Amino acid sequence: MLCGCVSGVAKGCERVNTFNVGDLKACKLLETSVVPKPIVRQQGSTSVSVTVERFFNQPPFDVLNPSRLTLLADFTTKEKAQCEDLPSIRAQKWGENHCVLRIRLSIPGVDHKTDDNYYYDDQTALESEFSMELFERADSVRFWVEVNVERNLELKQETVRFSSVLRSEAVLYNPVRSRPMLSATSEF
Repeated sequence: MLCGCVSGVAKGCERVNTFNVGDLKACKLLETSVVPKPIVRQQGSTSVSVTVERFFNQPPFDVLNPSRLTLLADFTTKEKAQCEDLPSIRAQKWGENHCVLRIRLSIPGVDHKTDDNYYYDDQTALESEFSMELFERADSVRFWVEVNVERNLELKQETVRFSSVLRSEAVLYNPVRSRPMLSATSEF
């Protein structure tokens, strides 16, 4: 019997020989592969900042060959949603009022090779800023992160590839709407 894991393999994982069964390769999950939730902050009254921590180069993700890091935004509008693709944003419309935006994020060292002379990685979290207009005056927006992971299991005559899409928990964001300015008058 063979066992393959999509998470890190314990240091104590080894081949076990018994009299009753053939060789058994077992593994133990030391830690779960949890994608961190994005951090969402209002930037004034016209934009929102979304930050994704650099989890992809830390255990257990460093051995899972992460790829296709994607930030997703899901919202429902009161009126018919426009929900249109933009140059770096894929939009998917569900019904008349529901929209899901898929924004690809570059993974430093994976999507951009570190041996490129023009490559620079400041080692900070990945931060993106979006205009509030993108969410079409929705009352709330759900943000989450998805990443593809892959782990190879080496067998005697072949390699078996395990792959999966891991998702973070969603963060519900309620935009703060700017209130119209009241005209101020003063009498002397």
